[in-house]
Amino acid sequence: MALSNNVIGAINFIGVLLSIPIISAGIWLTNGAADSCVKFLQWRLIILGVLILIVALAGFIGAIWRIQCLIIFYLIAMLVLIILVVCLVVFVYMVTIRGHGTIEPNHAYLEYQMDDFSGFLRRRVSSSFKWDSIRNCLSQTNMCAELNQSFRLDQDLFNAHLTPMQLGCCKLPIQCGYTFVIPSFTDCLRWSNDPTQLCYGCDSCKVGLLADLRKEWKTANVILIITVISIIVIYTIGFCAFMNVKTVTKNLFPIFFLFPNPPPQPNKLHKMVKSVDKNSLSQMDNVSLSPSNKNALNNSGLKLGTQQWTP
Repeated sequence: MALSNNVIGAINFIGVLLSIPIISAGIWLTNGAADSCVKFLQWRLIILGVLILIVALAGFIGAIWRIQCLIIFYLIAMLVLIILVVCLVVFVYMVTIRGHGTIEPNHAYLEYQMDDFSGFLRRRVSSSFKWDSIRNCLSQTNMCAELNQSFRLDQDLFNAHLTPMQLGCCKLPIQCGYTFVIPSFTDCLRWSNDPTQLCYGCDSCKVGLLADLRKEWKTANVILIITVISIIVIYTIGFCAFMNVKTVTKNLFPIFFLFPNPPPQPNKLHKMVKSVDKNSLSQMDNVSLSPSNKNALNNSGLKLGTQQWTP
């Protein structure tokens, strides 16, 4: 039993460590160019990671100090958290399964269309209210300012390996050509040379943000998948160790925790004497007993020769 508790304690300590990648993934997303303005997935990761940390710590304390109620709390709460993380993994996979760009000739980057992405991601930028907030956030970053410092020629800019957001928000779409002559493309009309405006109102900026968002979410989802598989493995080991403790305690799972100290059992002689029929007590007067047996009978509550029963 002590060995099983030590196993549960070690498992919960590993669970504490496994919460760190989830929290770190959430913090990493908060620093991402796209997620820092969208603010959807990162806080859910941070909250789940903190909850896993608290539950694993409670299980660790319960195993070390043998507090059974904390161990039960760990087993139930961790199972719920595992289900939530698995649901989040499936959700992120479903919304990021679409969104592959198309290769443009003579350019070192992919071009994206709004229809390439899932409906959930499109709804994050389709609302004018939501996009105005995202647009203000993007204009406050130095994402486009870095390009002006890094590239002096237009050709260098178009041949550079840029992020989708930089391609969509910081330069004229390729449909407009290198120079703005005939505004036949809608985003060409939305372009502004104002450093605070640029193409932040363009559809190309929206799809660029979604492309970066999809890439960041897929990276975070890989971390989630590896972590949740590890948590499921250690949870299974910890549950088996807990069931081993339950087996040692004679399968009295509910009663054991209500009555951890079982009541003392009467000795065999006491059981034998109390099973004697009261009507046969008179027959014991003629029985020759040794002094030790008489003392044992008297101590059990029977008085020889008096035919009286003392409960």
